[in-house]
Amino acid sequence: MKVISFKNRTFLIVLIITGIAAGVLGFLMPWVASRNIGLIGLVDPEPKLPPLEENRVYHPKGFSLIAPDGWIASIKTIENENCDQVIIEPKIDARWTPRLVISLNDGRNTLLDPNGYYKGKYLEYDAMICGMSWGHYYDWHALFSHKNSQYSVLLMLPHGHGPPKYEKVPDYWWPFLESFRIDRK
Repeated sequence: MKVISFKNRTFLIVLIITGIAAGVLGFLMPWVASRNIGLIGLVDPEPKLPPLEENRVYHPKGFSLIAPDGWIASIKTIENENCDQVIIEPKIDARWTPRLVISLNDGRNTLLDPNGYYKGKYLEYDAMICGMSWGHYYDWHALFSHKNSQYSVLLMLPHGHGPPKYEKVPDYWWPFLESFRIDRK
């Protein structure tokens, strides 16, 4: 019977513990990632062009926008705030993803915080527009009125914990932003 030296025995124990730890980590990694605990942090997929009319998302209150192909849209109504929204985001579970939020704010007729906004045009509407980094996102926001209703189009592009990734809206987003339409009577 051969005796294993202390040095070789220590190496063998470290090797076994490392193997077990790697196996447990490999087994748990998909579960941890699916719970959005932070291992999947920043996901910023570029939308597929061109915008397809068949992907137009309509809110019952009469406004719409084309969602990027394969992205999901949810329609929300916040009764106590008089706010109706369409929220469009990729089918990815991550901490920071791009998001497009279109809102009808019938209860609000003024800009709550005008800092950083400037007068400009969004489509044919006179708008207050802002484009800047806030927290972990670059936000482009247009706020405008149509027939006594206040609308808002917000594009949120993530940069996560890193330095700001965007200084303006990338060209590939404009066809989607320009697809906004009001069919409200």
